[in-house]
Amino acid sequence: MKMLKQITTGLLGLGVALWLPMSALAISGSGASMSLSPSSKTVYVNDLLVVAVNASTGDNETTGFDTLLNYDSSMLQFVSANYGSMYPNGPIFGGSGTWLESTGNIAFSGGIQAGSTDYVTGSGTLATLTFRALKTGVTDITFDFTLDKTSDTNLAHRDPTVDDLLDAVTNGRYTIIVGDTTTPSTDGDEDLPDSGLPMLPLLFSTPMSAGLALLVKKRFLQ
Repeated sequence: MKMLKQITTGLLGLGVALWLPMSALAISGSGASMSLSPSSKTVYVNDLLVVAVNASTGDNETTGFDTLLNYDSSMLQFVSANYGSMYPNGPIFGGSGTWLESTGNIAFSGGIQAGSTDYVTGSGTLATLTFRALKTGVTDITFDFTLDKTSDTNLAHRDPTVDDLLDAVTNGRYTIIVGDTTTPSTDGDEDLPDSGLPMLPLLFSTPMSAGLALLVKKRFLQ
């Protein structure tokens, strides 16, 4: 876990908190954790996989976090990310207010306002990540995390001398399968009513959703 120290910065004119390495004490048994949700799922090739990155601080008051994730870029394509609501500022990793993403790796962080005493406790969502499934197989998304390591995924305690809170992580394992390859029927009579006459589309207005048009099918009878 990266050791963190809160300093004041004018990053993007927001005065948000940055986190810099320092010597500090890790807290084992803190109850703090990060997890991926869902931790397992089956998706089809070319479908989107949406994964939430969640955190729990245990009983600790925290000022920020760093998250580093690894994934197999031959199995999953990173599409997008949305910052969660657990911490008021972020992502700030990389100093540009954007996500730091490279092939097979994603890194981001966030924190409270510099000088704030509105420490974060409890559980919440740090981010929501979207991937596209590329090919069949089983693939993992994992936190870069080793217990008591000072340079990976972490939660930062409000006391700068005891930054390293994270006790455990829950990674994700996902199964990608081929979608329905059944060839649709082409015998030409699947849209015929009992009369044998075709069903024609009729476009009409409805007051629902501010007058959006609803496309329906109406039997055409002579």
